[in-house]
This record gives sequence, C-alpha cells and structure tokens, in this order.
Amino acid sequence: MICPVALCRFHCGDLSCVSDVTPARFADVTVVGAGLTGSLVALALAERGAAVQLIEAPGVLTATAFSYAGVPWWSGPAGALGELQAGALRTWQALSLRHGDLGVESCSLALLPDVGEGPLAASHLTTLLPHGPEGTWIEAEALRALEPRLRPRQQSGALLLPYARVALERWSLGLRRALRRLRVHRLQGRVCQLMPVSAGPGTTPVQLRCTDGTLLSCRHVVLCQGASIPELLPSTWLPQLRHSWAGALDLPLADRWRGPLVMALRTLRRQLETSSLAQRTAAWSGPRETPRPADAVILDPGLAPCSAGVRLGQTSSLGLEPTPLQPPDPAQERRRLARVGELLLAEWGPKQLAMARLRQGPVSFTLDGRPLVGSMPRRPGVWVFSGFSGPFAQAVVLAPLLARALDSGRELDAALALQPWRPLMGEQG
Repeated sequence: MICPVALCRFHCGDLSCVSDVTPARFADVTVVGAGLTGSLVALALAERGAAVQLIEAPGVLTATAFSYAGVPWWSGPAGALGELQAGALRTWQALSLRHGDLGVESCSLALLPDVGEGPLAASHLTTLLPHGPEGTWIEAEALRALEPRLRPRQQSGALLLPYARVALERWSLGLRRALRRLRVHRLQGRVCQLMPVSAGPGTTPVQLRCTDGTLLSCRHVVLCQGASIPELLPSTWLPQLRHSWAGALDLPLADRWRGPLVMALRTLRRQLETSSLAQRTAAWSGPRETPRPADAVILDPGLAPCSAGVRLGQTSSLGLEPTPLQPPDPAQERRRLARVGELLLAEWGPKQLAMARLRQGPVSFTLDGRPLVGSMPRRPGVWVFSGFSGPFAQAVVLAPLLARALDSGRELDAALALQPWRPLMGEQG
C-alpha cells in the first residue's frame, strides 16, 4: 500500500531521517523518465493517491519527440496483451474525460504494399489482426484525392484502416496540467545510481543519486527511461532489452496535412527486432562503455502529421546485443530519409530536404516484441516499464495495471508474460 508517512514527508518536507550531506526528497514513488511511458505511469500512480516525483533528464530527446504517435489499438498480439491493447483508444478517451484535452484524435492509416502486391496481400494482413477492423482497399487515385501532396511512387493503392493519433503538443500541455493538478512533483536531473538503504519493517526504501549529487528517497522507483535503463541495472538482469537509434525528418508545410498517416504494409524493423537467438550477431568484443556500429540499418518509409508539418521516417539502426550503440552519422541519416520524400511526396527535392529538420534518438525494444513491465526480484522496490513496440497503444493500458500492482504489492497477471527478467528464447531454465 502507499505509505501515509512517506506521503506526509513528501508534502511537509520532513527530510530528517536521511543521513547524508546532500538534501533528499521523499515520495511514495519516483518515476525516472518523463517521456510518454513515464508520464503515463506518474499519472496512473497519482490517480491512486500516491505521492509521485517525476524525474526528467534535461536536454534528453525522448522517443516520444520523434514518434508518429499513432494508436494502433487493433494490432496487438493474440492473447491477454492484445485484448488489453484493444481497449487503448477507449482508455485514451477516458483519460481525456478526466483530465481535459490530451491531444487524442481520430484519423486513418494507409498501409502501402510492396511493389507487385495488392489487395490480396492487404486482405491477408487483416486476417492476422485478431482485434482489428476490416480495412478498405483504395486505389492510388483515391489515395491521392485524400491529400494531393501524397504521391506514392508505387501505383497499386493502399489498405485504409481506422486509426487514432496523439497530437504531441496538445498532449504535452494537457499532461502538464493534469500532473500539476494531481501534485506530481517534476524534477530536472539525471539519475546515475540506485542505492538500496536499510529499512524498517514493512518498507523497502530506495535511494537514487543524481549526477549533481542530489539524493532522492522513495519506497519504490519505476524505471521508464528506455534505452538508458542499463545505466542503472545490469543488462544481464533484463535479457530481452535492446536499443536502436531512430531517425526522422520534420518537413514544414504551409498548410496542415489532411491526409492519412502512411506506413509500409510489411515493416522490416519489427521483423528484425523479434529475431530469434539464431539470427543475432556475434557479441561485441570491445569494452562495454565503447559504442559499437549497428548490426543493421533499415528504412521503413512512412509519414505522419506533426506540429511543423509532416514527419518522414523512419530509419532504425539496430543493435542485437545489449551494448551501447553509436548514433548514426547525421549526413547519412538525411540521405536515407530523403528517400522517403522521393517515394511518398508529390513535391520533393533539394529545397525540401534543406528545410527538413533531422531528429535522432535512442529507443528501446525487446527481442520477443513484448514490453518489460513489473518488479525486479533482485532489487526490492525497483520496477521497470519499458521496451514498448507500440507505446501509444500499450503503455496507456498497462500503466494503470502497474500502478495497481505497485499499490497492492502483487505482480501483474502472469498471463501477460511481461516480466522484465524473462529469459531469451532457448535460454529458459
């Protein structure tokens, strides 16, 4: 249960029980990482009455900042997780009713088949979506009529599906308003060390040290900082977790984009992320702190509206080993992403490329495609919420479950198979 003593200390500022020269702040729960996942966890915990502090690393670009921000509620896997994900749009709508505008809006998604594929390939895809709606096949001419600036070079048409997205500027404003109303304490800082401390009966306090020497004390900590989690926990404790570098171009437009989001019918990134052990490359032989080149660099052409105009993406530079990955060369990234403009836009050339802003950043993923959600048995009081393949559809439904589990002291339903420490395929037992 949420500790009333910690709640009182957090609000009244009683820091007397910390024996350290650097002042510390108390909270029931400290959430590390203020992107989409961390913010949703903080919101869910605060709704349950917890005293929450949310740690935001200054100058760090979260994956949310260059996401398409789509809500594919119908694309979850078969089973318990997919059934939860099917309620993602309803969950977003319920959050908006409680907290005001969070940027959620209905739209459509156009899935483009490969050259030579057509309605049959799209029809086959819909049979693989256990929670999905029936899509509508539209010819290339009808697709261009939706948005004249959209001009796919392949002419076979697209599968049009109902969709939703989160307008990130409205989300950010609405979220800050909601967290402020619930008295979530936001802190700027970068956590560099987890330090368990001695505790009295019935408590499992954790101390976090920031790079500036500040100590933060709490009963629980939830790690939501994605690719940076291995800075605080040994990578061997999270066998599934990997990270990649993603890239996108934001192209300014004079008028708002009125067409659908566009993605490839078959994406290369998900195929590679869920590769089995047999498909992994040899382990990096250099020092752990030395970034290494990517195992693969792929491009999945797509676009989505953004505040500037339209976002063109997405490149993924993937590492299949749990070691640091060096960021791709920006000039090479721009050249790769220029290909998306050539493939999808009616007007694209050197002028548009020069206007476009490159966005790059690390993102986390798991080898089995399922997020990491739950407590760490080796570190009492430490929880993980990371590795999402579709965060806007998965994190929003899983954050309340994590908050309930943390409050009750019980783990999430084992049927979800989201334990952060779960082994790799072929390494069970």
